[in-house]
Amino acid sequence: MAYGIYDIGRDMFGLPANSGNLRKDEFWALDDVSFELKKGETLGIIGPNGSGKSTLLKLLNGIFRPDKGSIEINGRIGALIEVGAGFHPMLTGRENIYVNGAILGMSKKEIDKKFDAIVDFSGIGDFLDSPVKYYSSGMYVRLGFAIAIHAEPDILLIDEVLAVGDIKFQNKSYERILKIKDNCSIIIVSHSLLSLSRMCDAALWLDKGKSRKYGQAQEVIREYSNVSLRESSGGGNVNVTDRSITATGDLYMEKVRLYDGYGNEKDVFNYNDDLVVQCNYVAAKELGKISFRITISLPTAGVIFGACMLLDGINRDHIFAGTGTVVCRFNKIPLAEGTYQLNINVVPEMMIGKIYRHIAIKSFDVRSEPVSKEVYFHEYTRGIITVPHTWEYKNDDKKTGSSQKQER
Repeated sequence: MAYGIYDIGRDMFGLPANSGNLRKDEFWALDDVSFELKKGETLGIIGPNGSGKSTLLKLLNGIFRPDKGSIEINGRIGALIEVGAGFHPMLTGRENIYVNGAILGMSKKEIDKKFDAIVDFSGIGDFLDSPVKYYSSGMYVRLGFAIAIHAEPDILLIDEVLAVGDIKFQNKSYERILKIKDNCSIIIVSHSLLSLSRMCDAALWLDKGKSRKYGQAQEVIREYSNVSLRESSGGGNVNVTDRSITATGDLYMEKVRLYDGYGNEKDVFNYNDDLVVQCNYVAAKELGKISFRITISLPTAGVIFGACMLLDGINRDHIFAGTGTVVCRFNKIPLAEGTYQLNINVVPEMMIGKIYRHIAIKSFDVRSEPVSKEVYFHEYTRGIITVPHTWEYKNDDKKTGSSQKQER
């Protein structure tokens, strides 16, 4: 607090701030972060909490000034960074539309013209003349997003606040983003990696204020997801020998690879693809008969399906010291679109104790054909497993008498 008062005082008297050097207990919220975004491109910003994502948006929106470096922006900015930002709590929703619209650069004439559309999109018509201090967080977000989107900004900044809204409003919001993204540069912060991978051209991964990776969206998001999974499960890395994640130190995985049914190594599969899991292990000593168990899971739903040698009646010879390989093939994985985790357990054949255990040793994505815009951004609309099924429907119009059948 003392630093803040000191800096404000220097600013009041026109003295330059000595912001280039850190003082005691200070740290750089962002350090040497750079990127370029062109018209019609969408950038997703990802990273753990406290990595500097929201600070970056506030810098871009002019709320903060950079201590070092520069920011070059061409065009009008619309921002939805914090719930209720830019609203006066004592003013009504109607009044705040004009105030917030003016802040975003809209003239009164322009607001008058778009007023009904803003109210309709926000869905707060029944509370339009109530002070916004009585609004719920969801109502704040709906009204704020409606104003920002109708201001037709050249650059749109969106923080995680959209997650506050209900599913129906989220879908409507993302559908609107799809419509304007060709004529607007969008920067969005979200923990919904699947939504970002679908919508963004590029991604910036921040970690402790630094740019850890910047590039093509799906590539950056996949690497971030894999690293996050490894760190959350104890720091194991499937590409590097790591004994710390073993239960006894007697066996560990040297590599785990994923292939499709044609022998192509990959991390992104299509619905109904074959999934081949190859485990290269190292045994420190003779282990006797053991059983491998491989499961596929989601963090939000637990284990979806899996396979176990013992339960499948696979007889194993004694495991001797040295290297070995185990391959499990899942035929035509019935998974809906999403990011899944691969888990591996190795246990004695008597199922007493564990030799090796690693949750989320690797992650992989499943893609499916695009669905309708109404449900495009809700990951779990279709559930977790897509079961093959058929539809039959009949047109009872006597003139046509048609009957049709579709398979899925």
